[in-house]
Amino acid sequence: MEREKKLLEVEGPVGAVEDSCYRDESSYIPTYAFWLNYGQKADDWPIGQPVPLPKWGSSRPPLVVSSIEEYEELTRQFENEVQLLLQEYNYDSITNFIKFYNEFKNGKYETLEYFFRKYQPPLTKNANTCVGLGLLLIGKLALLESRFPGVKNSLYLVSCEESIESHEGYISNDYPDPWVSDKEHVMVAMQIEINGRGGVILLDPGYQIGRVITVMIDQQYPHTGRFVPSSCPQKEYCYQTMVGEKYVQWSVWNGSNKPETNLVYVGASYHSPVSVTERRNLVYNFRSLLATNNKGHLLAGVYFKAALQSTFTLFCDDDKDPTIKHRIKVPSDKFITLNEIDNEVEKILNTSSKHLKMTKVQFCNILSGVAKILEDNDFLDQMCKINDDIFKLGVDENNNNEGVNNYNLSG
Repeated sequence: MEREKKLLEVEGPVGAVEDSCYRDESSYIPTYAFWLNYGQKADDWPIGQPVPLPKWGSSRPPLVVSSIEEYEELTRQFENEVQLLLQEYNYDSITNFIKFYNEFKNGKYETLEYFFRKYQPPLTKNANTCVGLGLLLIGKLALLESRFPGVKNSLYLVSCEESIESHEGYISNDYPDPWVSDKEHVMVAMQIEINGRGGVILLDPGYQIGRVITVMIDQQYPHTGRFVPSSCPQKEYCYQTMVGEKYVQWSVWNGSNKPETNLVYVGASYHSPVSVTERRNLVYNFRSLLATNNKGHLLAGVYFKAALQSTFTLFCDDDKDPTIKHRIKVPSDKFITLNEIDNEVEKILNTSSKHLKMTKVQFCNILSGVAKILEDNDFLDQMCKINDDIFKLGVDENNNNEGVNNYNLSG
């Protein structure tokens, strides 16, 4: 695919990372030129494949710390940075979805599939999914280099495959099989060595986790055991290494004795966060705009299924008593003209916009913009078809041996 820097929009000096080094935040490349360098060429996106084939780079050197005390100081600094990030930035998978739709309609393309292949996903500083949040966090953590020499070379983005039914075939190669991977999520990682003991640190602002996750190979302290995330108090998370320490298994319990399994590939830096992950999320059938506090507790937002005449779920903590939770479901078409909003919804909009760090007019414009999209049945049908094709990647075992040995996985 032709790579045009002008199409990769960035509002402000958002950080980009290089595989060999990370730059001082003040000198970060505002056009994310590094990720353009790893954008997809035509032969990286075979005909019939719903998303480009993901790529990985080299493994990153571990940060060696001499004592538990040094590790604890490092993770205190990391935790402070991720909490400041969660407090400052929303999670937003709606704004860029609206941009995607508008460019498709304005361009008068015959099919969404054609446009989806042509489109260069934007990175917008104040409208971030897991990709933008991960890049922003790496930029902030890299500034700790003077206190912890080597940290900037050890930080990297890692890819995550969610809801794995059977991981035996998935992990049988040195890299995840690109033909059956859609890589819908990314995290920040850093290999670490403490007195000769190996492990990996994970940070996940995309899932609003306001803490450092440490996964030690021997599962001894400072290994993070099973815990309840502030963003999802009904769930429990647990992480452990597997398969020669190239993967971390992320288990999620959600009211069931059997956990859902996600796999994080930590064996190499992930080089397709924009071309694959950000692109893939543009056609995902669930959207949200979320504000959290520094711990990752959800303060306010909206979420909905991207379907014809959907329903918005608006929620917020009470602005006077945070123990009181407000939640209301509103048909999306009520926001097309904004003339049928009742007082109860108005109150939630007022409180939510404050938590979301925007005016009520800005929030309503976002809801109105997406409500109009949810009236476009033809677009939604085409979008759901692409999303379904991507989803089938993970369950279509026929593709497993199609070309993994002939494809250059390392970017």
